[in-house]
Order: sequence, then C-alpha cells, then structure tokens
Amino acid sequence: VTDVIAQLKDLFTHCRIDRSSARSNRFEEEPKEIEVSKDFEFTYSPEISIDWYRKNTFLYRKLNSTLRVQDVELLYLFRFFIRDTSKQLEQNRCRSTVRVFRGQFMSKKEVEMLEKSIGEFVSISSFYSTSINREVAQKFLNED
Repeated sequence: VTDVIAQLKDLFTHCRIDRSSARSNRFEEEPKEIEVSKDFEFTYSPEISIDWYRKNTFLYRKLNSTLRVQDVELLYLFRFFIRDTSKQLEQNRCRSTVRVFRGQFMSKKEVEMLEKSIGEFVSISSFYSTSINREVAQKFLNED
C-alpha cells in the first residue's frame, strides 16, 4: 500500500489542502504541538520530509500509527508525505551494505514470527528510524 501511495500524483501542486488536513487531524492539542503543526503547514517542502519525520512530533507518531494499522483513509491523507519521504530515501539510499540498529519493543509473537522468517523476505509497512550506533538505538527503548 505504501508503495502505491508513494506513486500517486497530487491534484494540487503543493498539497496545501491535505497538509492542512493532516495537521488538523492530530490528536494532541498541546500548545507545543499546535505550534509545531503550524510550522509544518507553512514550512514543509518535499526536500525536508526526512527532517520532519525524524522530529518527535504529531506527524511522526500519527504517521507511524497509520502505517502500522494500514488505515486507508489516513494513508491517503498522508500520501504527500509518504511519497516525498519515499522519494527522498531513494535519492539518498546507501549504495553498499551498512549495519544499522533499531530499538523497538516487540511482542513475543512478533519476535517468533521474525525468527521464522530468517533468510526470507520480510515486508515492512512503515519507515524505520535506525542508527549506525547501537547505543543510540538502545536509548529508544528507554523512551517509552
């Protein structure tokens, strides 16, 4: 689904309507989040989508949740961001193998499923934040 959405063409040149909808679709009404969402609405551009994804904001949290549950309505709403981020990742991808680390809590069932998939193709329905530094990845385990 993410790949299909990444290829969608927008009807609006800069997708202002959808960006505004994505911003107003946030669940937190904290003053800081409102300020960040307004900043997003007025400063976002496709060239900085990864920078916005890396920030711990409503966008990061809502997009990750949407990708995990595959909420089609919200996936469509975030299509501009999914497309921009996919394109930016492809343009900046590593040309050689790099070992990276990710800190993430998983259920026993998820771990067992991954263990059964060793050597197989595994499909991931979201963007993964990773680090080349194991300690940085481990810090994410302490944030929750």
